[in-house]
Amino acid sequence: MKTKLLPVLALSLCACAASAATNDRVQIAHELKAKYGIAHAQLDATDPDFAKIYDNLLYGDVLGKVELNDRYKGFAYITTLVSLGINDKLYEATTIALDLGVTPVELKDIVYQCAPYVGIEKVKSALPYINQALTDKGVKLPLPSTATTTEETRFAVGKKIQVDTYGPSFKQIHEQTPADEFYLQVYNLSSYCFGDFYSRSALPMPEREFITVLMIATLGGQEPQLRSHIATALKIGVSKQDLIGGLSIANPFIGYPRTLTALGIVREESAKLSAK
Repeated sequence: MKTKLLPVLALSLCACAASAATNDRVQIAHELKAKYGIAHAQLDATDPDFAKIYDNLLYGDVLGKVELNDRYKGFAYITTLVSLGINDKLYEATTIALDLGVTPVELKDIVYQCAPYVGIEKVKSALPYINQALTDKGVKLPLPSTATTTEETRFAVGKKIQVDTYGPSFKQIHEQTPADEFYLQVYNLSSYCFGDFYSRSALPMPEREFITVLMIATLGGQEPQLRSHIATALKIGVSKQDLIGGLSIANPFIGYPRTLTALGIVREESAKLSAK
């Protein structure tokens, strides 16, 4: 079953690169805002200096010029906003992500996977904004299901994904976890995070790890988990440049302390992998 999109506008974000050739971030920002009908009249009226900085950074530098393939730009933009609960930008971000080549089915799987990392209520509250943008683009909802597990198989499938992706140490975790921690550390993690979400068919594992890195980086303060997922992402084919590009998209929203912490881990884990 194919979803039907209205014809997308002729320019892609990369294509606003006619201006990028002149390195004019102001012009790039102007073109992107015009293309997507982005306006914040009240901010322009009350805080024109800040509005100018905001527009030129987000639309000129970040969305216009960051070196990252178009789909991953869309992945990173949606993931960051959902992770932070910035719902009032999700209509805009969904429209941009679709133009960047992210399919509606991929987009939904990106959003759903945020649930076990940033909280299920954030995803629930984000969906109306995303669904409105999809509907306005001519997408019929609900979309085809990408679920591959049942109530009977979700635990076993989730456990297999963990072991296959992160290594045999997960077998030891399953075997050695105390009984009073089993539900949280083993059963629910394997069933819910991996059996319900990672097992879905819309995204391959490298793309799932790319967005997971951004979710954890966005939360901040989770360096051991962030390091583990960055190391895994690099091992299974996500490039160092992709991770840096994703963090560059997230940076205006998460700030420099979290961005630089994640960047340092990317640098360290990439060096370890290169040294092997």
